[in-house]
Amino acid sequence: MESVHGPFLDFRKRIASQSGTDNNLMQFFSGLLQAMCRVYDISDDPKNYVLAQVRALHGDKVNINGDCAPTAELVQFRPNLGTLVYKSFVGKPHLSEHDDTDVRTSFGIIVDAYFNPTEPEKPVRTLIAVDRKKYPDYADGLLSGNQYGYSMGCTAQYCVCNTCGNIATVDEEWCDHMRYHKGKHVGGILQWESMHAVEYAELSKVIGPADKGALGEKVLGGFAASASAQKARTLLRQYFAENADKWRRG
Repeated sequence: MESVHGPFLDFRKRIASQSGTDNNLMQFFSGLLQAMCRVYDISDDPKNYVLAQVRALHGDKVNINGDCAPTAELVQFRPNLGTLVYKSFVGKPHLSEHDDTDVRTSFGIIVDAYFNPTEPEKPVRTLIAVDRKKYPDYADGLLSGNQYGYSMGCTAQYCVCNTCGNIATVDEEWCDHMRYHKGKHVGGILQWESMHAVEYAELSKVIGPADKGALGEKVLGGFAASASAQKARTLLRQYFAENADKWRRG
């Protein structure tokens, strides 16, 4: 059986012990939902959710929009966030096509995020929870193995041009490289900007992801009494056992 990677790295710090993992994880997830369900107009019952592990973006990779998240930025601790930059995904809404006009249309929430910069592709993985009662077609599509694309939404306090080093805090401060050629090749050189002082605001299901590798990796199922739920619990237990050393290292 495949092992689960990434998003559960911190979970053992938030649950009482490895014994009774199912109940403790349920309690943690239930508490998260209780705090957020009214804001996002989603169910407060963990049994209504399908959990899936997806890639949100990749460190040091320039997407087709000409944006890049440097690894050094992703692992920065930001006092205003109270966490590492990549962890700012946690608790944010899971939207459709970056439509944030009303977060009550959210599919669900981002439960956790994980980033290991030593991996060759440097993926930022997120654990999404999709409300099956609210969006049955999407949730059932995940359970059926349908592949979906994803795209991050964020704010950056400033961006730096890779060609001339210009620093822009607003679009009006863009250099000509970014104003006219961002995401394009000029003289064989790709024009792009690195994003800094970032906070991730949401993760969207999209038809055309700017980062072509931002796809679903694994569906863990749900907590309801079903075959998929049993598979999810089995995967969770296996992950906890295989990653005990990582947890002990903190």
